[in-house]
Amino acid sequence: MLSVIPISIICVNFIHKFYFHPQFFLAFSTYKLSYVIFSAGFFLLFAVAGLFLYSREMNSSYWLTLTAVFLFGLSLFIFYLSFDVYSYLNEKGIHINRASTIKAVESYQWEEVESVTQLNKRGLPAQLEFTLEDDKKILLNIHADWYAKRRAFYEVLREYEIPLDTMEN
Repeated sequence: MLSVIPISIICVNFIHKFYFHPQFFLAFSTYKLSYVIFSAGFFLLFAVAGLFLYSREMNSSYWLTLTAVFLFGLSLFIFYLSFDVYSYLNEKGIHINRASTIKAVESYQWEEVESVTQLNKRGLPAQLEFTLEDDKKILLNIHADWYAKRRAFYEVLREYEIPLDTMEN
């Protein structure tokens, strides 16, 4: 059962890297919820496989087979939802795609950002906290791709005169 967790991390990150990363981005972050949703889809897929094999072995009713096909379609939809949960930064601002809004990306322009706090763990950057005009806070996890692009991120902050603080977490 626990083997689903590494599989979900590998699959979600692979799909994000090749299909969901925008052309140019300063940082791309996958939420942990994405891995949980993928795991739920994986468990449902195993249940569907068991139900389908049971229905074939027992020569059961048409409705049981139809239920298995419906649940398979539902598991594919759940897989899609897991891939559609991410956020990224680019030269225009912050873009967040949540599980609750299918294909509706929340975007915040850099002009709306009042400050940025870089939260460090053991001296290394781990998260970025953005404070918007209406005191709304957005927290993004930092992944390995951010380190290569952080100079461009700092330049964007300077260009829009956004203060950057650093805190040890």
